[in-house]
Amino acid sequence: MAGLTYPPAALSALKEVDHWSFDVFSFHEATGDHALKFLVYDLLNRYDLINRFRIPVQALVQFVEALESGYSKHRNPYHNLTHAADVTQTAHCLMLHTGLMHWLSELEILAMVFQGYTKNK
Repeated sequence: MAGLTYPPAALSALKEVDHWSFDVFSFHEATGDHALKFLVYDLLNRYDLINRFRIPVQALVQFVEALESGYSKHRNPYHNLTHAADVTQTAHCLMLHTGLMHWLSELEILAMVFQGYTKNK
């Protein structure tokens, strides 16, 4: 498995992922309710963490899909997979716009992204 095939609308929405105004709800819709999977994959690729830590793509995708399933299981109106994607994107913006990423190791950047999408699980 070389990677994910993004829906065209998701690719368009990802152009705004570096901005505080990123619309996670539109992105969630554009991904067919898989905002977390596509965002996590995009950010880990963006930071070259999949290659750096030799993360098997298929295992990553299965892991995030299991998280999505868990988030959806209880139909919580707030702590759901859209919220997890929002927190993950916010962590990305914090690292990017504050310069924090220049002070963090690759492992710490991985931890920042990871905490965003697993914080409520």
